[in-house]
Amino acid sequence: MKIWPYLLFAAVLSAIYIVVFILPLHVERFALVPSGIQEGEFWRFLTYPFDHLDSSHLLKNLIGLMIITIGIIELKTKFSDFSSVYILAGFLAVLPLWFLIQFTALGASVAVYSAFGLIALEAKKYEIKEWHILALIIGATFIEAVIGGTNSSFLSGLSHFSGLVFGVFAFFFIKQVHSGLDKKRIKCLRKISS
Repeated sequence: MKIWPYLLFAAVLSAIYIVVFILPLHVERFALVPSGIQEGEFWRFLTYPFDHLDSSHLLKNLIGLMIITIGIIELKTKFSDFSSVYILAGFLAVLPLWFLIQFTALGASVAVYSAFGLIALEAKKYEIKEWHILALIIGATFIEAVIGGTNSSFLSGLSHFSGLVFGVFAFFFIKQVHSGLDKKRIKCLRKISS
């Protein structure tokens, strides 16, 4: 397994996060805010996962991206599975919650948490129970939401949880598609060889 695609993916995303962060008025221009969408600023649906509130938020997400990239490499997860889940979750996982509650959404943490969900399912390959990892991550998310004590920390915890759930279901779906395609390939090969 080649690790350079994983490292390049993480490096490119990190560079994008940093570049967006240093742009003037980045939150006002790129975050997913209800008022922006009401004014027709629909590009925010494409920019909010790359924007971060402050340097602490950015640093947490960069560290999270490094941790999940190392975990994914160690678990020998297919690059296409990892990158698909990460990117899709970054754009889609928080949207149902956002449409219900209408809050300011920004950052890569939803995508990072989706990758934690993927890691939990992939750990099964090494006879590690996925529920142990999921329970640990859900517990940490719950503690973060409750200890923060503010409305924004609660919304952050809900967003992280939605990323985790999205990651689990997206990876499960991807595995089912791969399995179905593999069965069709085997069937086709048997027909050709007979």
